[in-house]
Amino acid sequence: MVFRKWIRDPNVALFSDGQSVVDGKVCEGVTLLNSQNDSVSVYLDLNTHYPVKIEYSWRDPKDKQKNVEEEHYDNYNWCRASGRRTPLPAISTEKLRNSASSPRPATTRNCRTRCSKRP
Repeated sequence: MVFRKWIRDPNVALFSDGQSVVDGKVCEGVTLLNSQNDSVSVYLDLNTHYPVKIEYSWRDPKDKQKNVEEEHYDNYNWCRASGRRTPLPAISTEKLRNSASSPRPATTRNCRTRCSKRP
């Protein structure tokens, strides 16, 4: 959704975060900020150009505190989906509510179950 809707919205600002190391991989970071001050930071592996981490940030409408949710992508496997070879990662998600230093337990979902055949 981020790349399909946000990138085409004229009210979205795009910022380069430069290079950083995420999960032991050298990445290039890019942040998109919309008009409601919601942001998405995407960290792309410099070698494969796959996302390593996507971080969503928004304000809670009730208490106005900042919430952050991170998705860490790793272990890409290729699958044929709709006739295209598509990387289906195993995703672990950490939800950091109100910018707390102690995240909720990470949940992991394996997206490979969506693929019936491997190339």
